[in-house]
Amino acid sequence: MLGDMVAARDHSRALAKGTIGRRQRVIANFVEITSFPSGDVFQYDIEISPEEGEFKKLPRPDFMRGIFEDAMRRHRVDKLGGTPMVYDARKIAFAPRRVCNPNETLTLNVSSA
Repeated sequence: MLGDMVAARDHSRALAKGTIGRRQRVIANFVEITSFPSGDVFQYDIEISPEEGEFKKLPRPDFMRGIFEDAMRRHRVDKLGGTPMVYDARKIAFAPRRVCNPNETLTLNVSSA
């Protein structure tokens, strides 16, 4: 979505006079919601970690998404009962059905081999 935005230091003066700031072209990344689910949506905290140690910094979203998609390919049927999940490539996933009990940790192993 493209739009115009005025960048201003003092918003009250900018709104009153309209002379501070300059026009900027803005591109927004968003998902338009056109309908709402009729049932429950379950939110899950996702933790992806290496076999040993930990990441020094969080890997790029495309790397995280690749690992999550690999886990879904390997485990969707046997451990998730065929439930599809949507992942934000950082920390959160959503599913239309419960995939584990509350306060339960579900571990899905993914190896490079």
